Amino acid sequence: TQILWSLSSMWSLITLTFDLFALFPPAEEVISAEPGQPVTLPCKANGSEPVTAVEWNRADLETEHVLLYRRGKGEDPASQNPSYKNRASLKDEQMKDGDMSLVLKNVKPNDTGTYQCRLEKQKQKQAFGFKPVCSVQLVLRPAGTKESNRHLSSSLLTQSHFPALHSVTYQRSMKN
Repeated sequence: TQILWSLSSMWSLITLTFDLFALFPPAEEVISAEPGQPVTLPCKANGSEPVTAVEWNRADLETEHVLLYRRGKGEDPASQNPSYKNRASLKDEQMKDGDMSLVLKNVKPNDTGTYQCRLEKQKQKQAFGFKPVCSVQLVLRPAGTKESNRHLSSSLLTQSHFPALHSVTYQRSMKN
């Protein structure tokens, strides 16, 4: 009976962990870039199991992808949003060391937004599909400004019995 209870408790913990991951997506990183320049949106997968597909999306694009890449088949241009054609690519198509970073060439003002990287691993293919890994916010800065292209972002999760009414963002500009 104790063994059965332990297995049941362990399964509950695994299920709870998976559910919490679904409720609280990965922390968002903020990257800034100048219009017309290339930018890399970083993303790295954990684990040793090979990645079979990578999907980069923006919520406002609805069904079209920024980039969909399948190992052995390459990019899928049919599902790509036209504004990203010939501008979006993986930094490393071999995805060595789990690097799934997205490179955007010739950044445009319309590229501003939050990008999400999701991956598919062999074992997950049929059971879970694509799993969120990274969330990156791209902001454009005026040409000629000398700011770091990386900003720190932090999230504060709170519990309340009332619906969320406000969103607060703190920014600190670090200038030399």
